[in-house]
Formats: sequence, structure tokens, C-alpha cells
Amino acid sequence: MARGQDELTCALVGLARAAEGKEPGRKTDELVMQACSPPDQRQLRPGTHKVAHSRVEAKRQASAAQSTATRHLFHGDADVVSLRSTLLFGLRGMAAYAWHARVLGRDDASVTDWLYKGLRAVGEEHSVDGCSASSWSWDRSTSVLALLDEANTSAFGHPVPTSVT
Repeated sequence: MARGQDELTCALVGLARAAEGKEPGRKTDELVMQACSPPDQRQLRPGTHKVAHSRVEAKRQASAAQSTATRHLFHGDADVVSLRSTLLFGLRGMAAYAWHARVLGRDDASVTDWLYKGLRAVGEEHSVDGCSASSWSWDRSTSVLALLDEANTSAFGHPVPTSVT
């Protein structure tokens, strides 16, 4: 399962690179959110194929998209790998929240843009100082939480204490 998840992550990095400077479209945004969210093992292979297909489509318009080897994700300087992992796992959580909000009818383009930016950063070489630079800022993490809260309260109302028997 870990290898499948790594392959899916690398496909997402390639898609994010191919989409840079473009408006990938709603279907691609949704694919990124769903595929970046922590997947079910049965979804890994089909998800990787869908992302690869979307990447090929985007790549027709952008020749700068390079592949990221799975070995790149978790090998190298231990501190850099740890920071890359933190970014990746944070992105996965943000993608899950953004997808849930979208299903409930709420969307924030800045959150979606940050998912693409973060995926590109996962596939780049960095030093420890580069990892902590402003390009890895987490200001969108609070935006996605506010977006999810707004989506939930608009769909289900404000939570109130309720007595149960």
C-alpha cells in the first residue's frame, strides 16, 4: 500500500507541475482533492491512472512538467525528508477538508491553489532553510478549516448542546 500511495503522490506532483500557470478546471481540482486525501487501498491504482491521464492532458500544454521518482519522496537528508513528510501529510488533511467542503457546496480558490503549490513543493529539492521559507506557509490551513466550518454550519446548522436519554 505504501508504494501505491507514493506512486499516487508522485503522479499528483506531476499533475501540479503540469497545471502551473493555468486554470486546470473543476474536474481536475476535484481529482486533486480526492486523490490527495488519504486514500482507501482499493482507490490507489485507479486514482493513479486518473491522475496520470489528467497530467498527460495538462502536459500537452506545458512541457515543463517533470516526473518525481518515488525514491525522492522519503530519501535524503533526514531533516528535509521529515519536513517534506510534514508538508505532504498536511496537504492530505487539507485536501480531505477541502473535498468535504466542496461536496457541501463551498469552495475557496486560494485553498485549491495552495494544494497545487504544496504538491509542487513536495517534488522539489530543498534545504532545511528552504523548507521553512515562506513558500511553505500554512496560512491556507486556517482558511480550509473556516471553509469546512462554513460548509457544515450552512448544511447542518450550528451545533447546540442536546440532552439525550
